[in-house]
Amino acid sequence: MARDARGAGAGPAAPPHETGVGGDPPGPSPGPAEPAAILWAEDAPDDQYLIRSVLEGLPDVPQVRFVRDGLQALHEAGRSPPRLLVLDVNMPMLDGVEALRRLRSDLRLDGTPVVMFSTSGDAAEVERCRRLGADDYVRKPIAFDEFSSAVLGIVARAKAAGPIH
Repeated sequence: MARDARGAGAGPAAPPHETGVGGDPPGPSPGPAEPAAILWAEDAPDDQYLIRSVLEGLPDVPQVRFVRDGLQALHEAGRSPPRLLVLDVNMPMLDGVEALRRLRSDLRLDGTPVVMFSTSGDAAEVERCRRLGADDYVRKPIAFDEFSSAVLGIVARAKAAGPIH
């Protein structure tokens, strides 16, 4: 039986101070940072915990840095462009759709691949994100095994993106 990705069997939420996989420092750092292969904007601690759970212990996992909103994503991407940016659609401060729009208007970041990762599968929202320049739109599944497959697919995309620019 598949576990519910956000309920029973999912385990406790990650502490709010954790931001990365593989020992990343907490939060955005003030100085130059080693670029993350994947910059993942996700405000839900439970979803961050599940993503970490899928990735921990796997061989050859690219470095993942988590931020909690679209403003942090734009700031971190501007400081150190990732191979891939993953944006949750519904976040505080600046949602993923507006972060995508701003990213595509920034010539330094316009070529950064972006995957939208959302619980919504609304066709109009998916089309809007594609028109704004999203490279893909992945719906967050409820079942843990499907959630894991979705996360692994995103990671495979980052690996295929090549070296960090």
